[in-house]
Amino acid sequence: MKKKNLERNLEKRLRAMDTEIDRSKTKADVAGAGPREGYQRDIGGLKHRRQAMRERLRELRSSGTEAWQNIRLGTDQAFNDPSRAVKSACARFR
Repeated sequence: MKKKNLERNLEKRLRAMDTEIDRSKTKADVAGAGPREGYQRDIGGLKHRRQAMRERLRELRSSGTEAWQNIRLGTDQAFNDPSRAVKSACARFR
């Protein structure tokens, strides 16, 4: 995968994560106190990971043509774990 393609893919994944977090917030607003507390805890962790992923994207953008291959491997791994976490958190509020 080329560097620019990877950047676009990561940007797309971040936007999808933002959308899912926003949807979950909306659902939690109408949920009872118990689910809302769990939601807030989960989303707090997700926001922290999302910020870390954004930092990885910044690193990717500023990396040289050879260094981005190493960043790509770590970035792919960083995106996979939070994506599962978002899906898990969202499933609890359906």
